[in-house]
Amino acid sequence: MWLTAAFSISHGTMQPKDLTGFGEIHALLGRGTEFEGKLTFDGRVRIDGTFRGEIWSDGMLVFGDGAKIDAKIEVGTLIVRGGELRGEVKATELVELHAPARVLCDIHAPQLFIDKGVHFEGNCTMPDAEIHEIDEGSEEQAIEAKPETKTDSETDSDSDSDSETDSESESESESESETDSDPNREP
Repeated sequence: MWLTAAFSISHGTMQPKDLTGFGEIHALLGRGTEFEGKLTFDGRVRIDGTFRGEIWSDGMLVFGDGAKIDAKIEVGTLIVRGGELRGEVKATELVELHAPARVLCDIHAPQLFIDKGVHFEGNCTMPDAEIHEIDEGSEEQAIEAKPETKTDSETDSDSDSDSETDSESESESESESETDSDPNREP
């Protein structure tokens, strides 16, 4: 197996270049690996193998296209690049599902992205960003959005001008229809 690395040149020195698009990956369960149990971590972890169990973290979890996951997952961000995911997912920030992933689980996250070609079966719950409870005895009052309404004076003046316009239109229509029906009218 060959390991390929990419580098960029910055100020005359070679720096490793991030090919994942996620920043530094802190741990990797590669293809062909199997793990059963509980996983907790900080930062970013990628799984391309088989995992059964529970996963907790405030960080980012990435599943590659070879991943086969059956787990209860609670993370900050979950990115599914492919593979198969079963279980339950709770994310505090974001869940991304990319084709050709098969996701057969319930998802609870404030933001969700599902790519065209993803197979998703389950329920999705997207909680509101902020919910404020107001006690009835509290001095705070709920503010409701209402459609823009006109005052009585604006309504009266609008209806006066509307009725004038309507009267003029009716008069013009009547005179046109009279001339159309007049047999003595010259063409």
